[in-house]
Amino acid sequence: MYFLIYSALAWKPKLVNGEAVTWTERSIPYHLNTENLDYITDLDIESAISASSSVWNSSSFENEDSSFQFTLQGYTKNQGADFSDEEHIISFDKSWTQDPSLLAITHLWSDSNGNIVHFDIEINMDDAEWTLSNEEGKHDLQNSMAHEFGHALGLEHSDNSEATMAPSTTEGETQKR
Repeated sequence: MYFLIYSALAWKPKLVNGEAVTWTERSIPYHLNTENLDYITDLDIESAISASSSVWNSSSFENEDSSFQFTLQGYTKNQGADFSDEEHIISFDKSWTQDPSLLAITHLWSDSNGNIVHFDIEINMDDAEWTLSNEEGKHDLQNSMAHEFGHALGLEHSDNSEATMAPSTTEGETQKR
């Protein structure tokens, strides 16, 4: 099953063995762990991340079978990328081991049929400062999370620098929200 997405432009699907990976479920729950981001309130983080996930929700189609949504389920103490915890988690990482130029990374697992079965998003706290209000010298959390939810949906980077799925952003940018 493929999901149509109308609110984001210039994207391409992630391919495994030449086939696009997709979710078979229509509602994908996720949990937040905000423990390592102490200069933005939990409520503001939740609001920004929920807004980021909702740009990919497609609940207004004529065909109800095509609807798709990410749904915040609450908070968790789990963090990092771990398929075995059975929770799709967004967490803030203060021990970043990835490329320091990466603002966040989405880990995606799929089965041999190309069905996405799990995702976790880790947000770089070592090399990036975050904001919700276009603050100079900081990265916009909602902007970056809209991009990461695109990866959780199974999308790759776009060659269009204006697209939500463009591979880079600048401090203060909000247009990809």
